[in-house]
Amino acid sequence: MNTYHDYSKEELLTLKNKIDKRYEDYKKQNLKLNMSRGKPCSEQSDLSKGLFDIIDPLVSESGIDC
Repeated sequence: MNTYHDYSKEELLTLKNKIDKRYEDYKKQNLKLNMSRGKPCSEQSDLSKGLFDIIDPLVSESGIDC
């Protein structure tokens, strides 16, 4: 596989034009991509409600913040 360094200026410009066209095609789709993992439902949140009460305060016996 060639690196960009191996391409001539004309080849690089042709490649750039192809990439620009693909990018514009994607933009025209008006996609709203959300890569976050989402918000947990209330049932999932309820599973961990009591965990922080068990270890309150979040400081070790030696006084180090956990």
